[in-house]
This record gives sequence, C-alpha cells and structure tokens, in this order.
Amino acid sequence: MRIRKIKELLLKDSIEAIIVDSPSNVYYLSGFTGTNATLFITQNTNYLLTDFRYTEQAEKQTKGFEIIRVDNEPYKKIKELGKGINSIGIEEEHITWLKYKQMREVLSEKNLVEASKILNKMRMIKDEAEIAIIREAIKITDQAFKNIIEKIKVDIAEEDIALELEFLLRKLGASGKSFDFIIGSGWRSALPHGVATPKKIVKNELIVLDFGAIYRRYCSDLTRTIFVGKPSAKHVEIYNIVLEAQLAAI
Repeated sequence: MRIRKIKELLLKDSIEAIIVDSPSNVYYLSGFTGTNATLFITQNTNYLLTDFRYTEQAEKQTKGFEIIRVDNEPYKKIKELGKGINSIGIEEEHITWLKYKQMREVLSEKNLVEASKILNKMRMIKDEAEIAIIREAIKITDQAFKNIIEKIKVDIAEEDIALELEFLLRKLGASGKSFDFIIGSGWRSALPHGVATPKKIVKNELIVLDFGAIYRRYCSDLTRTIFVGKPSAKHVEIYNIVLEAQLAAI
C-alpha cells in the first residue's frame, strides 16, 4: 500500500525513482529495522541495498523488495540498477553534504530531485496501523506517569526521577525514550527545557515532568505538573492559568 502510494506521488511529480536513506523512512516503507540500508524504488522494481550483516534480516522483515548485498558505495550499484532512468528523487532533508557529494559524483548523469516533500506529505496522514502504534505509545507513557507518582517524594533527585521513568517505560514495552526528559522542580519548573539535575525535591514545590516513549519507531510526548506537599493559593492560580491556556489552544 505505501509503496504503491509513493510511486503514484512520484509519477505525479514526473520523478522516475527515489533513493531513501533515512532509517525512519526506510522502516516506514519496507519494515526493515537494521541500521544500514538504502532503498531504491522505481516504477517497476523495489530494491533494498544493505551490507552482509543485514541481508538475512532484510529477507525476513521485508516483502516486495529485492535484497542486494552492497558492502560499500551503494550509489554505484544504484547507477547500475537505474539504467534508463533520468530523474531520481532524494531525501534532501536527511542526507549530509558528504553523502550528497557522493551521490552527485556517482550519479552525475542523473537529475537528482528533492523528494522529501513527497515523503512528508505521505506520512502526514497516519493510517490505522500507525494510529494504533501511537495510541499504544501514549498508553505506555500514561501508565509510566501513574507509576512514577507513587515514587516521587521529598529528597529524591530529579535525575533519579528521570532514570526511574525510563526504566518504567521500558518495563511497559517501550524500546527507549523519545527525547531527554525535562524534570524541573521548584524554580527550575519555569525553565522551558530544564533537563534533570542532581537537585533534590523539596516539600511544597511544583515539579514539571515532560517525557515520552519510543514504541515501534513512533514517539509519544506527555507533560504533567505535580505538587509535593500542599500547594499554596498562588501555585493553584498559576496552575489554573496554564491549564486554561492549554484548553483554549486545544
């Protein structure tokens, strides 16, 4: 379904083929989870180029792709596979300048066209499978929050909260954290991106937790504000102002 869709979008833009290098898009289009792969998708054939470490894995994880072992310089093989093809889309948003120079040198006779917008447009609207994965990622994150509340107390360090949160996420099924957690207590709760520090939790102060999980290559992001002890009238006022702003934005 996704392969058919991208071919339709390429054809609409008069692009004959596309090279996909970024791991997230390789996984999205092929299901391959290895760390080294290049997809070369034409209107007639789908190729996955990878080194000797991943050929067996690629055979098991993908359908509809011809697996080609290339231990180095995949673009030379693409040049061979792309005989008769003039325009090739590339992921300009993801490739490095060095990789682009390598492409340009090897595929000098080809018209390399920016195609990130095609993939972005395609991925903007999530299908049912993606929505189910995202929901599970959020479910894991929400449960981790419920569990961490029971462990947060006076004198625990922000860093320890972050470590425990990551442990809880993994225990619940996440493969990792989606970003460096923001754990800000007291005056540090006002910092937009205050990563966890050795600072210990003090009684009667706010704590902001901003964290998320990676689940099957998709990320969740949850922000919550809690209070250790008894909140003052000023704390409640500030909390309600932020809540009102959030609800208005939603």
